[in-house]
Amino acid sequence: MKQKIIIFFFFGFVLAGFLEAKSILPTRPTILSELDRIHKSFLDGKEANVDPLIASLQQETARDSSILPALKAAEKLKGSTDEKTKLEAYAELSEALKEYIQKDESTGFHVFYCPMVKKKWIASGDKVQNPYDASMKRCGKKI
Repeated sequence: MKQKIIIFFFFGFVLAGFLEAKSILPTRPTILSELDRIHKSFLDGKEANVDPLIASLQQETARDSSILPALKAAEKLKGSTDEKTKLEAYAELSEALKEYIQKDESTGFHVFYCPMVKKKWIASGDKVQNPYDASMKRCGKKI
């Protein structure tokens, strides 16, 4: 009986450790992937599903409270109904994640800035693809 209890507790601790390890898996790749998907949706003029980004930001905010403004901006983006408000929220999101993105340049993601609209965006690669105005897709620079 004593041996069964010890085995039970051992497996309980192993399972608890596995669940804890799974809960702290890095969310950064998911955040980057979702940011890229949202950027492309603006370029294509399509509706973006922000829920996966919000979920990842909620997890990351539990570890790094400095990105709480990004979570708020993502929630604002989700609640926006017109294009202008969506782009404003997207600009807030990009500004809030600027330092988070620039911490690791090896990801291939960069922060860009358009001096005409005075807004930033985050995208993969080095090519300027301005999401703020279809007539100014090449306006901007990597910062």
